[in-house]
Amino acid sequence: MSGDPVVDLLGSAGPDGASPEARKKIKAKDYERELARLQEELVRLQRWIRHKGLKVVVIFEGRDAAGKGGVIK
Repeated sequence: MSGDPVVDLLGSAGPDGASPEARKKIKAKDYERELARLQEELVRLQRWIRHKGLKVVVIFEGRDAAGKGGVIK
C-alpha cells in the first residue's frame, strides 16, 4: 500500500488503466495478424446475430484519433 488510494487502485496501470505490458508496441506483422483474426471473429458474431434475429447496440469509446473510425470501417 502506497497510501495513495489512486495508486493502490490502479497499481502499475497508468491513468488510462492500461498496464505497462499493454503499452508495449507490437510488430506491424503481428498487429495485422491479430487484427485479421479479430475481424473474422466479428464477422462470425455478426452472422450469428442476424441468424438469431437479435438486435445489438455497439458503442465505441475513445479519444480523438484513437482509431475508432478505422475499427468501424
